[in-house]
Amino acid sequence: MPCYQVNTVSTVFNSKHEALLLAAIKELGWSVADWRKSSNASWRDYIEVNYGGSLSAKGSFLLDLEKGVAKFAPGSQGQEKLNELKRKYAEKTIAEIAKKKRWSMKQRGTKIELARY
Repeated sequence: MPCYQVNTVSTVFNSKHEALLLAAIKELGWSVADWRKSSNASWRDYIEVNYGGSLSAKGSFLLDLEKGVAKFAPGSQGQEKLNELKRKYAEKTIAEIAKKKRWSMKQRGTKIELARY
């Protein structure tokens, strides 16, 4: 029997545009460790998003962009921070679409208004 145990929680996270996701992470002031080219087989499919002071289970979560799964330690702020990232990613996606369509974008509280002039 092992002397330690690692528990994780998984949730769905779909991101189709990696550049916008990384821009959202940067705008939140977080950092990313890309493990996709790592020799560590258990982390090879993930990027690690660090929102705390160090790369620890309580200050980071893992994203598998191909499978659309996020993993974090139970009892951590992982779900709260993931939701924050989802909101920022949605905001960046809407801003990108508005820019392409030449719409103006105004944020009013938690709502975003788009208008074409």
